[in-house]
Amino acid sequence: MQKDDGQLSGITQSSDANRATVSQGLEGGPETTAAGTTYENDSRVDQGGVGGHIATVTQSGRLNQSDLDQTGSGNMALVRQNGTTGSSTVTQSGDGAMVDIDQARGMRNDATVRQAANGTATVDQAGDRNAATVDQKAGASNARATIATEGNANAAAITQATARAVARIDQTGNTNGSTIRQTGTAGNFGASATSSQIGNGNTSTITQTAGGQARVNQGGTFFDTTGFERDEGPFIAQGTSTNNASTVTQNDGGAFAIVGQGGTGNTQTLTQTGPADALVQQSGARNRSEVVQNGMQKDGSTIAVQIRQLGSDGFSSLTQNGGGAPGGNNRAFVDQVSGSCLASSTITQDGQGNLADVTQGGQGMGSGAGEGNNSTITQSAGSSDNSAMLMQMGSFNQSTIDQSGSLNRADVSQSTNGNMSSVTQSGSGNSAIVRQ
Repeated sequence: MQKDDGQLSGITQSSDANRATVSQGLEGGPETTAAGTTYENDSRVDQGGVGGHIATVTQSGRLNQSDLDQTGSGNMALVRQNGTTGSSTVTQSGDGAMVDIDQARGMRNDATVRQAANGTATVDQAGDRNAATVDQKAGASNARATIATEGNANAAAITQATARAVARIDQTGNTNGSTIRQTGTAGNFGASATSSQIGNGNTSTITQTAGGQARVNQGGTFFDTTGFERDEGPFIAQGTSTNNASTVTQNDGGAFAIVGQGGTGNTQTLTQTGPADALVQQSGARNRSEVVQNGMQKDGSTIAVQIRQLGSDGFSSLTQNGGGAPGGNNRAFVDQVSGSCLASSTITQDGQGNLADVTQGGQGMGSGAGEGNNSTITQSAGSSDNSAMLMQMGSFNQSTIDQSGSLNRADVSQSTNGNMSSVTQSGSGNSAIVRQ
C-alpha cells in the first residue's frame, strides 16, 4: 500500500509460503505541501531459501530506506520507520530468526541486523544520527540482543556467536558508545551482558568468551550489592554520566561483574579469567581503576574484589592470582571515600585465604583531609591466611605492607597528616598493629 508521492517498493519471492507486507506513507497532500510529510520512501524485500518467511515494513516518515533479505526458513522481520532519512538493513540467513526494528523519530538513524541462527534481535531508535548493529552468527542459537537508544550520535553494537547468550544496550543521551561481544565454543552457554548509559560521551566495552555475567551502568542507576561479602546497600550514580569509560573482559563462565560509573572522566578496566566476583563503583571525577582476577575456585568460595572511588583523581590497581587450592579465597575491598582526592592504592594478592581492606580519608575530617594518601599491600605467592587492613583518614599519608608466609596479620590506622608506615612480615604466625 502506497500513499503520498515518490514511494518505491520492490518484493521478490523465490520460495514457497512467504508473506510480505509493505505500507508506505500516510494520508496527505503532495510532498511540496505541509500535509505531504511521508514521501519518497524506499523498501526492498527479498525472500528465498526454503521459505515460510514473514516480512512487514511500515514507512510513515520520509526519505527512509529499508533493505530486507530472508533466506533459510521461517524467518520473521518487522521494520517501522517514522523518521527522516533513516536506514534499515536486515539479513536473515538462518532458520527461525526474529527481528524487530523501530526507528520512531529523528533523522539519519541507521540499523543493521545480521542473523545466521534462530536468534532474536530488537532495535529501537529515537533521535538523530544513531547507529545500531546486531550480528548473530551461526553459533548463536536462541540468542537475544536488544538495543534501545534515545538521543543523538550514539553507537551500539552487539556480536553474538554462542548459544543462549543475552545482551542488552540502553542509551539515553548523546555521543555514547557501547559494544558487547559474546563468543566461545558450543559448550559455553548462558553469557549475559547489560550496558546502560545515561549521559554524554560515555564508552563501554564488554567481551565474554566463555559465558559469565556483566552489568555496566554509567549514570543515573542504582546497584544492589546484596550478596557481596561487604554489602553496603544500593549505590547511586548521581545524575548523568559524562565521558566515563569502562572495559570488562570475562574469560570464564563463572565470572560475575557489576560496574557503576557516575560523574565525569572516570575509567575502569576489569579482566576476569577465573570464576570471580567483582564490584567496581566510581562516582566522582577522573578516577581510574584496574582490576585483574585470575583465581580459580575449586570449593565454591568467592574470590571477590570491591572498589569504590567517590572522590577525584583516585587510582586503584588490584591484582588477585591463585586461590586455586581448596579453601582458596582472595578478597579485597578498596574505598577511597567521598571528598577525597589524589588517593592511590595498589593491592597484589597471590595464594589463598588472603584479605586486604583499604579506606583512605574523605570529607568531614577537616580542611584538606583525604588528600594524597598512598597505600600498597602485597601478599605474596604461596601464602595463606593473610590479612591486611589500612585506614588513612588524614592527608599525605603513606603505608606499605608486605606479607609472605602464612597466618600474618597487619592493621594500620593513620588519622593525622604526613605519616608513613611500613610493615614487612616474612614467615608465619606474625601480627602487627600501627596507630599514628
